[in-house]
Amino acid sequence: MERETNLIKNKKINDIFEAIGIIVTVDNDLKTNNKKHRITLWIFRTLYLVFIALFVLFGFVSFILLKYSNHKNTFDKAIKFIEISSFFVFVVDWLIHWITYPARDKKSKNIGVSYLKYLITSGNIILILTFLPSLYVINNFLPEANQSNALKAFNGFKFLRILRLIMLLNVFVVFKNISESVSNEKVLFFNIFLFIGILIVLFALTVWYTETEYVNNLVRELPEVKANPTKFESEKIKFYTEHTNIVKNFGDALYFSAITLTTIGYGDYIPYSGFTKMIVPLISMVGIAIIAIPGGMVAASVLTSFQKKKDNKEKANELAEIIDAEIERRVKERIKEEEKEMKHDLLHRFDETIQKEKELKHTNEHASHDHKVHK
Repeated sequence: MERETNLIKNKKINDIFEAIGIIVTVDNDLKTNNKKHRITLWIFRTLYLVFIALFVLFGFVSFILLKYSNHKNTFDKAIKFIEISSFFVFVVDWLIHWITYPARDKKSKNIGVSYLKYLITSGNIILILTFLPSLYVINNFLPEANQSNALKAFNGFKFLRILRLIMLLNVFVVFKNISESVSNEKVLFFNIFLFIGILIVLFALTVWYTETEYVNNLVRELPEVKANPTKFESEKIKFYTEHTNIVKNFGDALYFSAITLTTIGYGDYIPYSGFTKMIVPLISMVGIAIIAIPGGMVAASVLTSFQKKKDNKEKANELAEIIDAEIERRVKERIKEEEKEMKHDLLHRFDETIQKEKELKHTNEHASHDHKVHK
């Protein structure tokens, strides 16, 4: 349920925060009917969109520069500059989103709660993931022996900045409606993806067990193992070395289950066990049934959102027509009342004028009579 009053009591500050919020979130709805304000917001919003998009794209330039090891020193300086600049730009971007959040939050009852609430929003998580990859540049300032593997790993997550580009798509009505639809159904989406995750883990455990048992049984039946059971482990390793496309561990099983459930199926892993061959089609069928649900939900929610906005617009137009008709009726009534008042006033003045003329005539006649009597 939306709150009727603003969390920020000072209206001027609230308006400033709201305007900055529109700019940094590149909101499609400029939320003002003032033409001058709309143009100003549109210009700043567009400039901010281009600015952030360029820094996101610049981040991927380092992948290209790292390929040119011949000019390592020169490109290291360029990478440092890009990553340090990106880090500060994205941190400031995150802080602005956070500071202005209460002006956009229509549900929280307390400004402190609103600031805390922002920390668990999907927008906040995406913004943090946007600047974290730049932390790897710290390694460039350290001797090679002291460089952190954890910081190096951050650089691999740079692809997550694509999510920041997706956030910029809010500038388009269609993408904003999709975003709102996902937000409105977030609990349902969370439950569906949780269910999908559980299914992947369960299928992975099953595949891992059946494939491992298949290999164990196969190796145990080898003549050399029957003759010398101590060769079991070495023969098992040899089998895995010769058959690189079999599931060897839980990680492989998890990957295999995920690509099978999502019906991608690259073919880099294939089932060997008869039981695994039986459950793989089942995984695919479950995937077809479940993976399609989120897409259908988004489509239905977007269509509902469009229909709702259309209905609201029609209701607003009908209400505007009713208000205009009522205003016109009241204006006509007021004009009639004023005309009546004017007529009444004119008649009253006319009567007063006649009365005065009569009194003046009577006074003159009385004066003339007195004059005659005096003579």
